[in-house]
Amino acid sequence: MIDRTAGDASVPAGDETRPEAGTGGDREAPMHMLPAAELDRIRQFEALYNEWAAMLPALEAAQQQWQQARTRLQALRAYYFDGDWRAHMEADEAGRIPADLPRGILTEDTLYNAFIAERELALEWVQLGAQALKE
Repeated sequence: MIDRTAGDASVPAGDETRPEAGTGGDREAPMHMLPAAELDRIRQFEALYNEWAAMLPALEAAQQQWQQARTRLQALRAYYFDGDWRAHMEADEAGRIPADLPRGILTEDTLYNAFIAERELALEWVQLGAQALKE
């Protein structure tokens, strides 16, 4: 799980004073505010962080969906390569499957294309992950 807590909030936003050094915190000394341009930069980065934090649940959900999709595709891969797919496809070509039964998976390219799409997507995820780790 990813920590979504913000940075140190011990000094409230907009607080214009801090305890004077060496006084034990009992006297307040005025602070000099950063220039407006620097405050704007902080606001921009705060907004970027908030946007990222809002996206995080969807990114985590996408990882879970990826795992669920892989489980389904693994079953389809076993059916296609080691199961009854060929016998079912031949039965369909011989007219031994009712016309009203959905059978898109029995075409030669449907499952094969799904396996290729999974591989391409997995490679993209690997590349994105490697790029993130390099930065």
